[in-house]
Amino acid sequence: MLVSGVIAEGVYGLNKVQYRRYDWQQVQTAHFDIYFYEPGEYIASFAAREIENLYEEVAELMNHKLSQRIPIIIHNTHAQFSETNVLRYPIPDAVGGFTEIFKNRVVLPFDGNYQSFRHVLQHEMIHAMTFDLVSHGRKGYSTAAKLGDTPLWAMEGIAEYGSLGWEIGGEVAMLDAVSSGYLRNPAYGLWGFMAYKGGQNFLHFIESNWGTGTVARLFHSISRGLSFEVAFLRSTRVSLQEAGDIWLRELRRIYWPELGQRQHAKIIARAMTDHRQDESFYNVQPAISPDGKFIAFFSDRGNREAIYLLDVNTEKIVTAALEGGHVAAHESFNSFTSALSWSPDSRHLALVSKQAGSHVINVLDTRRTKVISTIMVEGLDAMASPAISPTGDFMVVSGQQNGKMNLYKISLPSKIGAEDLAAQISLIPQALTADDFTQEHPKISPSGKLVAFQSNQNADFNDKMAGQKSDIFVLDLATKSKRKITESRWSSETPAWGENDSLLYFVSNRSGIDNIYAQEVYGDSLWAITNILAGVATPTLSSDGKFLSFSLFENGGWDVFLLRNPLDKKMSADLPKTHFIKFAEDSSKEKNFFNPVIWENLKSWRDSLAMDSLEQRIRYYAPEVDESDDSERVTTPVPPESGDFFIDDAPALPVPPTPAPKKKAVKDSVKAVEKDPAINKYGVDTTKVFLSGKDAIPFDEEENLVFKPYQTKWSLDQAMAVAGFSSNDGVGGEGAITISDLVGDQEINMWFFGGGRLDNINFFLQYGYLPQRLDVFGTIFHNYREGYEDMSYYKFLELRDSISTDPSDKKIYGLAPYGDRSFGASLDFMWPFSIYSRLDFGSSLTWRTRSWYDINTSSNANIITGDWTKDPDAMPENANSLELRASWSFDNAEWGSTGPILGERLWVGGTVLTPKILQDKYAFWRLDMDFRKYFRVFKRYTFAWRVAGGISEAMSGYANPHRYLLGGDSWTINWHFNENNWRGTQENVFFDTWEAPLRGFKYHDFAGTRMALTNLEFRFPFIDYLALGWPIPLTIGNVMGVGFLDYGGTWDNRNFMENRGMGFGAGLRLNLGMFVLRYTKSWAVKEMSSVPYSEYTYWSLGAEF
Repeated sequence: MLVSGVIAEGVYGLNKVQYRRYDWQQVQTAHFDIYFYEPGEYIASFAAREIENLYEEVAELMNHKLSQRIPIIIHNTHAQFSETNVLRYPIPDAVGGFTEIFKNRVVLPFDGNYQSFRHVLQHEMIHAMTFDLVSHGRKGYSTAAKLGDTPLWAMEGIAEYGSLGWEIGGEVAMLDAVSSGYLRNPAYGLWGFMAYKGGQNFLHFIESNWGTGTVARLFHSISRGLSFEVAFLRSTRVSLQEAGDIWLRELRRIYWPELGQRQHAKIIARAMTDHRQDESFYNVQPAISPDGKFIAFFSDRGNREAIYLLDVNTEKIVTAALEGGHVAAHESFNSFTSALSWSPDSRHLALVSKQAGSHVINVLDTRRTKVISTIMVEGLDAMASPAISPTGDFMVVSGQQNGKMNLYKISLPSKIGAEDLAAQISLIPQALTADDFTQEHPKISPSGKLVAFQSNQNADFNDKMAGQKSDIFVLDLATKSKRKITESRWSSETPAWGENDSLLYFVSNRSGIDNIYAQEVYGDSLWAITNILAGVATPTLSSDGKFLSFSLFENGGWDVFLLRNPLDKKMSADLPKTHFIKFAEDSSKEKNFFNPVIWENLKSWRDSLAMDSLEQRIRYYAPEVDESDDSERVTTPVPPESGDFFIDDAPALPVPPTPAPKKKAVKDSVKAVEKDPAINKYGVDTTKVFLSGKDAIPFDEEENLVFKPYQTKWSLDQAMAVAGFSSNDGVGGEGAITISDLVGDQEINMWFFGGGRLDNINFFLQYGYLPQRLDVFGTIFHNYREGYEDMSYYKFLELRDSISTDPSDKKIYGLAPYGDRSFGASLDFMWPFSIYSRLDFGSSLTWRTRSWYDINTSSNANIITGDWTKDPDAMPENANSLELRASWSFDNAEWGSTGPILGERLWVGGTVLTPKILQDKYAFWRLDMDFRKYFRVFKRYTFAWRVAGGISEAMSGYANPHRYLLGGDSWTINWHFNENNWRGTQENVFFDTWEAPLRGFKYHDFAGTRMALTNLEFRFPFIDYLALGWPIPLTIGNVMGVGFLDYGGTWDNRNFMENRGMGFGAGLRLNLGMFVLRYTKSWAVKEMSSVPYSEYTYWSLGAEF
């Protein structure tokens, strides 16, 4: 049986596109292998210089030394990072790096800022070291199994805390979470950005109160197979819940006093958006037009990320000027890092878009809501925040070249908005700065002579409390000289000009909270403009300086505000300092950030006797053994204690006897360590893994980076196998193996299943070559299956013409057992045009043979009797073929929990079974089309519409073995079959295609060489959250409902919709993690159907169409 391209979900999905070929190089340090490509040598040099120092910091934090070398794969930009083959799906802009758990690979981009890059490098290193610790130097599923119940906030919290400590960058998030009341106890989970910043702060709290090394003890306990809560108890002597309660009270003590010494934003400014009302998360990067009439900003308030225009006078959204995230020209906008800029005429906007793996500058006509020009800037790997000059004939942009982020001037051939400005322009930029530091967020002064920008030139990378510190500089375009404007240990960023060249506005966190300040460019006067409780960002002013717009993080989201006459609000720059600033500036460091807690007073406190009992249980269930011996490894989690901490009213488990069971491997391992310090406790000889001496220095005597070309490194991704025994079939089983090279450019997949006899094993072996835009897949396969064919006596006589029968027996039918064997090879190609569309084409050679069993023992109405032994006298049937196929697909759908909720999907494909190759019986062509459209309404509701059709036709002089079999729901567990259209013939099994859903009917109720189908669904949230206390505790959430109407049919030749049916019904959908469970109740519409009335209940697996 062929699964039609119309229903096969594999034809859809976003594409991974390699817009360029990467020539990978390798650098080795003592513990790490760094992989990069040109022109990334400068980035790799920075990583090579820093990484061993960062490793020593993490090793001390975690009390752990690596047992394996860690690969670090670096991409020069985020756009190129999204092309990595380590993950086979596109990577969102919000992902700043990842550590792949099975091979323990770190993959990250350079974002233009070395301070930020250093942080992400160490953050991901901590993930890799955590995996190494938990897996005892191994890789694979054991790591994931041990970390199965470790909460996300603990994993991300240790990575943030280990790389940053507690720094000012997390203060805004915690202050808002505490003051707005949405911070939860970690025992109940911390989600979203709070998994990072909340987890970071909680682990800071733990280390502050229990002392350095507590976090290390926690993860060492997890590495022994303990559940997270038991590991936390073992490390702290108190329950996670009670520790979380104390943490929340401490945070209220620290942050609630800020409410009394700060302004509420709505007291001094007008909220122009409300993220809670419009169900968005962000409204950011406001840009007020020079005439002060409009504010442009990025928002996710609509169906997709878009640029919106807001009328200042009416305070209404005028239009969504440009949507991103669904077309190749605007894959994304980098809305949190790249600003918008208005033209002098207050009509056009300049913005950076991601397009074809690179950044381009688009000029948007806001009245026509159309991009009128796309500017490609030669030589820049990435760009951000274009600034249009007051004259409109040049721009200044922050651009990355050869691992350095500097300012560039782009002279335009025509002014922005001019009719002769070409639709596409390729320009060469002029460098304004040439520093190793990061120069960002340029703004051109009203005179057009100066450029204000932020730079981390004076940042102290070792001052972790100051976070990613920047200062404001001013550059003279004529002389290219620059001057520092701000002076503070703390950060100043995102400058904006006032009505002339003498005044600058910017954001600074010098009081502990991001607020707006104003400073004279040619003087020392400095004023605070705001003293707001929440974090302010990206100020922008009208040309007359009377309107100031900014974005504000408050109540867990971002909104746009408008402040009129900002200079009327100026106040002393010495705003009240937060608890954090006071602590950071206290040189004595006699006080802790958190007040000490008397833990013995807590109800969950475990005294020494209780801890001894816990340790006995741990030694019994998870003894420390030689982890180099797989047979001795214990990964079963320790059962929780009874009582109020873990399980209410649970029966007490007996304390196991002491001493703990002795393991000879333990003694051997200890002796090995004592004998040779190079061999760690897991039996790994570190001298054969890590480098030392000169070999560990990745630079030559002239400080040039020493690197070598990357050599393909194959290793196992995953391996799975199960086996069993049957008295009928003997030994059987199945398994799957995937191996790939380190950077993911080549992969081999193998799957096998079967039993009884070696020649009955089904398998496929596939090789994929993926480093270039054209992906190539070669496959060989073998398949064997047994079944029954509902055979007519005519066919029986054809196979056994030596049997004499009575002519009256020719009407007899029966079930004949068969064994089908097919094997062959295929070659497939994939050419992605963008992440949304691609061309697939390929061919398959297949040999198919059907052998009959016990056909000689037939009698009367039942052909089959006796045992399943092959009948040597039965003539085998062959259905060999050479098939050619090609298809084009487009998919920009966004997904909810159970299926697509927004966008479009289109697939058009054709198949040809060629004549006179391998056989001379069949030859046909087939065309199929499938279109799906999803309309999202009010964020949570979706109308889904689908129309599909197909036609197959025999070539002249040949038979067409193909039919469309329509009816039923897809991937149904409780199958309903129309046996009249499925007789188990070779045509049925090898060539017919199943089409669904047409609910209210059986599988195969309609059959023909033409097919048409349409579906209409309304998808809605049915149960958001339901908790039952009786008869059994049960919590159910995120259950989706659906109502639907299906209509479709099949026909042959010109008898349009000869066989047709219409069905309607409703159902429920629940995402169970591994799959979506679908329950559907359906009824056929008798008047619109050519088969008898029916109603069916379907239980099905898989996502909605």
